[in-house]
Amino acid sequence: MPIGGKIGRQHQDREKNMLTFRSNGERIRWTNTTGTAQVAGSVQVIGDRIGILLNDTANGVVGVLDVNDNEHELPAVAAEVVAQGKSAFWNVGVGKVTSTAAGNTAIGYYSKAKTAGQTTACIVQQIPGVATTLNVPADSSVTAAKLAAALQAMLSTASIAFTAPAAHKSTVTITIKDAAGVALAATSGIKVWVGSASMGAPVATNNTLDNVAAGTLLETTTAGCAFRAITEAVGGTYVFDLSNTGAVNRYVMVAVGGRVYASAIIAL
Repeated sequence: MPIGGKIGRQHQDREKNMLTFRSNGERIRWTNTTGTAQVAGSVQVIGDRIGILLNDTANGVVGVLDVNDNEHELPAVAAEVVAQGKSAFWNVGVGKVTSTAAGNTAIGYYSKAKTAGQTTACIVQQIPGVATTLNVPADSSVTAAKLAAALQAMLSTASIAFTAPAAHKSTVTITIKDAAGVALAATSGIKVWVGSASMGAPVATNNTLDNVAAGTLLETTTAGCAFRAITEAVGGTYVFDLSNTGAVNRYVMVAVGGRVYASAIIAL
């Protein structure tokens, strides 16, 4: 394509895009409907934010407001002491900047610290963010205690107990607990394996895993040493027998909630 043709098409594209352009967003037109003339530098509330009037504007006449990211020195509540960077609000009733949010309109933030007795404050305008509301039941059924209990339940732990071995056999009880150490009255999915070292790899040699007395076996992943199961809902336990044909040392490992727990040594 000839260079001139390419440039011409780019120019046409820009013109098409500019059909929607109205302003750069820093200044907007504003019609004075206050009933009185407004002077340049006055603060005008527009919806959920404010603008600074840039020109004297008679009632019913269109003026221009500065609305974005510029610094202005405005009348302020004299008694307040405010640190730099704190949020600023406009009190329509007294026509002054304040650090009090309740009942006032967000304006931006204090670009300089304000001292007691100072009657003006330097403010950088800033578009207010969108508020997010947390929907809490009106009956106040959500309490700190309930939230804490729910969090504890999410942070599951496991304890592994076993009976004294007899004839190379021991009954193993796995209990899923909350973060406070209380047994969960709920069904939990667990992965279990038997090894010859604490936190070691599965070892199946001459092991038998059977006689499930609590919970449900879902899948035997490796015969004699590894399986997936769920605990019983009441008490949060899974109970089974671990045996071997000879005198060996075994450990039982349990994975739950992304963490792994190991029993003490089981001398079968």
